Amino acid sequence: MLSKHLDPMTFPLFFPNGNFGWTTDLSHNMDHATEKRNKVTILEFYLNKIGIRRNHFNPLFYGGKLFQQYLVYVYARYEANRMTYIRNNQKTLRVESYKDLLDHVNNMSRDNNARIGNIFILPSSFVGGPHFMSKLYQDNMAMVRKFGRPDLFITFTCNPKWEEIKSELQSFQN
Repeated sequence: MLSKHLDPMTFPLFFPNGNFGWTTDLSHNMDHATEKRNKVTILEFYLNKIGIRRNHFNPLFYGGKLFQQYLVYVYARYEANRMTYIRNNQKTLRVESYKDLLDHVNNMSRDNNARIGNIFILPSSFVGGPHFMSKLYQDNMAMVRKFGRPDLFITFTCNPKWEEIKSELQSFQN
């Protein structure tokens, strides 16, 4: 999912001139480049694309359901890019500390005549991963130990047609 042609080929209504999408070799302009980071990340690129600017027409915001599809597509590309990075940088992420776990999985597969694919460990910083969720759980249990169990569950229901809400919407939002 690294081709700069993916965006214009997948969403020709949004990119009728064939403007390129994100690619790994996209460089920062000189104002934002540093010695360590001179490439635009996929997150920076798409945040720039969907940024709201005054007096600037952005066809994405008028795309309705197609815009929603585009956002799902962007998120899928972002996640795929993160997974590729994690898969290719297991040593940098210090995953060799899981060597015993990998040995156990290999022994189990050998004993059960099972074939396993490539194994890679998600770091605790990977949002939604098992280590991340376990860390959140542990943090919440620490708060329960300190403050006690929660005794209120507060919800709020509102009318989306309220003037206070409608006045904050942009012209292209319903």
